Amino acid sequence: FVLNADVTLADLAGFYALPEHAEEDINTRVSDIFVKRFHRRVVVGDHVVLGNLIFTAREVADDGTILKVGVKPQ
Repeated sequence: FVLNADVTLADLAGFYALPEHAEEDINTRVSDIFVKRFHRRVVVGDHVVLGNLIFTAREVADDGTILKVGVKPQ
């Protein structure tokens, strides 16, 4: 599925099993997880694994803002 990158982990918790001991707060936006884990500009195709989910950057604005992410179970 492709989602807006400003979706929070809390928004996803009703649909996906998230790890109970994740280092990210439940109110963290998926786009912020990318920013935190990458020490460079995120590009389309970059991915982050969180528990059993893979988030992939699907659309990034010219200014580097992550707009859309794909999510799928691992």
